[in-house]
Amino acid sequence: MSEVIVKSDVNKYLYKVLGNNYMVESWWHTENIHFDLNTPEEVYQSSDAGRRRVIEYVRNAFERK
Repeated sequence: MSEVIVKSDVNKYLYKVLGNNYMVESWWHTENIHFDLNTPEEVYQSSDAGRRRVIEYVRNAFERK
């Protein structure tokens, strides 16, 4: 069974790393070199693989924090 990735769950991780809702929302709409200068929102909306890529990136950032 695969994991269901919900954007609100991603936002919880982001909030813990970034500290406020404005920064979380900005993160989604800012070009990111990790995503080949696409925004995380574009990658997340592109496919299941894109959603997995975004959540993996965010989880890794959370673990480094």
